[in-house]
Amino acid sequence: MIKVEEHLGLVRRAVNLTYGAWKLHYTFEEMESIGCLCLIEASNKFDESLGYKFSTFAIPIIKYGILRSIRDDKSIFCRRGERLKISSLNSIIKGLETEVELQSTLSDDIDYEEMIIDKLLVDKLLDRLNEKERKIINLYYFDRLSQAQISKALSISQAHISRILKQSIIKMRRVLNVAS
Repeated sequence: MIKVEEHLGLVRRAVNLTYGAWKLHYTFEEMESIGCLCLIEASNKFDESLGYKFSTFAIPIIKYGILRSIRDDKSIFCRRGERLKISSLNSIIKGLETEVELQSTLSDDIDYEEMIIDKLLVDKLLDRLNEKERKIINLYYFDRLSQAQISKALSISQAHISRILKQSIIKMRRVLNVAS
């Protein structure tokens, strides 16, 4: 039987591996408490007869348990293609050093001329792509569908969608480099 108290250092190690990427959303203590629950889960699942060290078994379970918990937290994670719902422009943006209202971040200093030029440039670059590439770029970047959704809609593998996106971007970059 594994004594959980003796292995709390594993939780700290797993939290240290993931904390840097998520420190704007969670405190170290929050992640540590999730890690402790995962440690208990690991101790319940561990089978000593297999000959592995508990630490070898527990670290991935703790680390991926923390990441799974973060993924399941819909308040900070939004899949591609989904829209974040903002109930008010007075919503507070969290994770910054000082709290800021969303409304105060909006600017009236929009350079419409620059936006029109960018739009014309993008249209010109898209014209250089074949119909399939253009359709995939539009679905991914403008309609904000995921690669999996595009692959299902076009009956093409997700890996092929990924390759087409990469090749299209490379092709458009080449055109930009030649033009400048």
